[in-house]
Amino acid sequence: TIRIYVPDQVEPINIIKSHQDTVCKLTTGTKDGTFLSSSWDMSAKLWSLSDLSKPQLNLLGHTAAVWCVTDLSNGPIITGSADKLVIIWTNDGSIQHKLTGHTDCVRDISPISGNEFLTCANDATVRHWNVSLGTCLGTYCGHENYIYSILALENGTSIFTCGEDRTLRIWHNTELSQTITLPTQSVWCLALLPNGDIVTGSSDGVVRIFTCNSERYADPETLQEFEQQVASVKLNAQQE
Repeated sequence: TIRIYVPDQVEPINIIKSHQDTVCKLTTGTKDGTFLSSSWDMSAKLWSLSDLSKPQLNLLGHTAAVWCVTDLSNGPIITGSADKLVIIWTNDGSIQHKLTGHTDCVRDISPISGNEFLTCANDATVRHWNVSLGTCLGTYCGHENYIYSILALENGTSIFTCGEDRTLRIWHNTELSQTITLPTQSVWCLALLPNGDIVTGSSDGVVRIFTCNSERYADPETLQEFEQQVASVKLNAQQE
């Protein structure tokens, strides 16, 4: 189910039962009042808040769970799936390109312009794609395990990724510039705050915020405890 809430109310104002299996991704659309969903039922859907009785588009073409979906500013919708494919859909719901290259489940997508986007996958790579040509412009390696989440800013000059290797990684102009190891097994998701800080959510149930601004650093005791936790997790992983 998809449940729609408004601020200050604990009960949903609408419950949508259109998908046939786990809904694993929701994202706002570029057009006001729209959002997209994807599911283990091998479909993705485009919705309008003005009419929730049925999806605006029902995207069927994958042969496994659709882990991620997004749309671009000029209309195309992008989906990534456990079938290892990335599909580019036109704004009327037909398939424009089926993109091959990833060798494992595609987990997340980040637009970088109206005609380019990035994907990450369980094959531990990031791929850069051109929409109109349907071609791969580059493959970036740096992670050691599944990559679960990717976020690109400033037309792709700054990229943030996280995954199963316990790291948050920061890229500049496609080159890996910083690796932050977290004291957890999996770093599932990330988001960027308006002030430039990075938020991560991980398998240990902890949300952590990282900053470049020294005025917002945690106190020395907290930072020392974090470093000790990271060292302990690394040691345990090496022993295993």
